[in-house]
Amino acid sequence: MISDALTCAVRELRRRKVRTAITIMGNLLAVMAMVILASLLVYSRSSKDTVLNNLGTHFLAYIPAPAGMNTTPRPNADKAEDPTAGMVPKDPENECFFSDPARNSLIPLAAVAQINANKSLVLSASGFLLYRLKDVDGEFVTIGGFDPANPAAVNGASLQQSDIISGNFIQPGQKGLCLLEEGFALVRQAHLGENFPIGEKLYKIAGIVRPGIRPAKADVYMDREAAHELISTRLRQPLGPYVNIVIVEVASSEIQTKTVSWVKTLIPGCMIDTYACYEPAAKVMNMGRQSMGILLIIIFAGTILLMSRTHWTAINERWREIGILKAIGWTNGQVVSQIMMEALLQSAIAGLLGGLTGVLVLASLPLQGFLGFDILFSPRNSLHMLIVGLLLSLISGLLSAAAPALAAARQNPTVSLRH
Repeated sequence: MISDALTCAVRELRRRKVRTAITIMGNLLAVMAMVILASLLVYSRSSKDTVLNNLGTHFLAYIPAPAGMNTTPRPNADKAEDPTAGMVPKDPENECFFSDPARNSLIPLAAVAQINANKSLVLSASGFLLYRLKDVDGEFVTIGGFDPANPAAVNGASLQQSDIISGNFIQPGQKGLCLLEEGFALVRQAHLGENFPIGEKLYKIAGIVRPGIRPAKADVYMDREAAHELISTRLRQPLGPYVNIVIVEVASSEIQTKTVSWVKTLIPGCMIDTYACYEPAAKVMNMGRQSMGILLIIIFAGTILLMSRTHWTAINERWREIGILKAIGWTNGQVVSQIMMEALLQSAIAGLLGGLTGVLVLASLPLQGFLGFDILFSPRNSLHMLIVGLLLSLISGLLSAAAPALAAARQNPTVSLRH
């Protein structure tokens, strides 16, 4: 039965070449418009999600030291139970590990590695050293030791390359260099290229930075290994594999709350310092997806209506012929199958050509300049759009032809012959 319907459909389409061409062209334009509009919505949503997804997705984890304690780690009489017990400042009244507004205990780097390994929640995690010391001239200096090779350390929570206003950013392993915060450099009258004394060592000023408001902000920034060596000279016992702050970059603002809860279970007693903007960002992303879904449904429904009008016009021209077919014995099912097969063939051709035309239009026009977001084309994306265009065309063609086909099949032959 299917082969007979296919044969009759092909014969009918070839017999009415002009009407077939007009129908295919109408469906083609509808599919092309649907592919272009749907693609622009998806690309726009993806570009906005990329921005919102990374909004406020950094947070700091630190352990406040017990109140009233001048030592930075939580002291323990038994060093076997607390290996950090001796890693306390020689001058506990003036120096400490800290994260505003509290003195900090130490966190093992093994915990940082464990956080970094959970890629389902975390893009990256990095240990950070923030230490306040009293220099030989009696001035207080805060030292920030970060890992220049770790994305979490240089993507906004502490420092990033775009913060440089003069000079160069520190590269991994450059221990003899430092970066000075702009205001601190002005107060201390320190200039690019000079040697800046910290404790008993001199560090060449590689750059001046303007980090703005950041959760982990220091006066002097340097490679974490260099900061580790410097801070060890200020402690009663050399600093082991520990940091006092963990900088975490979450995979998405939508899972930040979940990630924060997980980090708190991993580091008992820790506090979290984060940007509050991740919550509205996650809400906006959800609202945007819902809006996009509604718009895509509207576009799809509009395509069906346009194609349905085309099929109604084609069937109205054949109303008398359908009456003749029913008069010679065609059943309602045969009439419906014939019309639906014709619609399927025309929709397949229109889907392929419309999808291809839509892809070419999107690839050729300077849409980035008009719309303000990147549209990245690739063979894979183009193939996906072609497949989606074809499937939507087939579905739209069948749905739009269903009502005209049923109406034609149910028509009384006598009435149809008088049409």
